[in-house]
Amino acid sequence: MQKSFDRASGKYYHARLMSNEIVIDSISFAKKSESLQGKIAVGSLERVRESLASSQGEVEFRLQGKLDIQRRPNLILSISGQLALTCQRCLGDFVYELTLERRMVLVTSEALLPDLDDEDPDVDFVLADSKMNVQELIEDEIILGLPVAPKHDYLCIEIDADGMTNSSGAFAKLGKPN
Repeated sequence: MQKSFDRASGKYYHARLMSNEIVIDSISFAKKSESLQGKIAVGSLERVRESLASSQGEVEFRLQGKLDIQRRPNLILSISGQLALTCQRCLGDFVYELTLERRMVLVTSEALLPDLDDEDPDVDFVLADSKMNVQELIEDEIILGLPVAPKHDYLCIEIDADGMTNSSGAFAKLGKPN
């Protein structure tokens, strides 16, 4: 992995395809308004691979630290890429356009986490970590962002007059009962 640090601005870290672990001090990262961006090979996302039809490709990410108006440390994580999923209707593969943006407010103890009833649905509260693994954070967000039952955007199976399904997937090879 090639690393470079922009000493002129002191804020940006650019990473090539991630193959090694990148760890940040999340509070310091946010307070200093640091930024981290790069690409991760989909094949290196072990827990995500279990949900995919193929481990080919990569995802791009950008992690930005900042303080919000209430002076709370925040991480803004943007992730995009194309993932190969299996349609749950026809069992055929398709490309899923992944586009995520998450805002995470960092808290220093579990006591500072809001009650689920009081939590803002657009903001996640995360325990701060002086050794936060960025790839694990990205992998967690991808897993949470994947559809529960992935399917094509179009109707990929049809029901005929006999109530049987016709599809271009695995079930298309099965014959109709006699």
